[in-house]
Amino acid sequence: MSIVVKLDAHALASLIETNTEFRLELQRGVIAEITRKLYLTDVATDVQGMINDAFKGHKDDLIKAVKEDEAVRKMIDEKLNGLIKSVRSGTWGYASQKQLSDELKGMVNGHVMGLVREECERQLGKVKKYCDEVVGSIQEEVMKRVGKCTGWVEQNVKVEMLKQIREDVAKTIAATFGAKS
Repeated sequence: MSIVVKLDAHALASLIETNTEFRLELQRGVIAEITRKLYLTDVATDVQGMINDAFKGHKDDLIKAVKEDEAVRKMIDEKLNGLIKSVRSGTWGYASQKQLSDELKGMVNGHVMGLVREECERQLGKVKKYCDEVVGSIQEEVMKRVGKCTGWVEQNVKVEMLKQIREDVAKTIAATFGAKS
């Protein structure tokens, strides 16, 4: 359930003049709303652009460093916190530093994870292609060797069969004519 209070300009001016707490809360609310809108449009776009520009040239190195080096992760956190402090000391008014820090970290993490995901998918595609090539090459080699083995087996079977036939013929002749083999 929400309550809606409508005030005309005269009543609002009177309330602001007589109630200093109301005046301060109204000022804070206006500043917070302007800050939120400014952040969502201009600053978020600028930060995203800066992040994109930074990643273009050093994406692979940065991803590897962030994944493997705890010191780099700590440095990034410190830089983000420093950026937040400098922004907060300027035009950010009553915006919570913790909230901004979490939002910036979330933006950076989301962007980095997207880049990592894209890179992993690209590398996975390369690995699949390479595996397909290797499997094809192995299949060709196996077929060549099977052909050679088949030829070798056929040749040896023929030789053994001829030996057996000679022995059988020699035994049959010996048995028939009484000759010794």
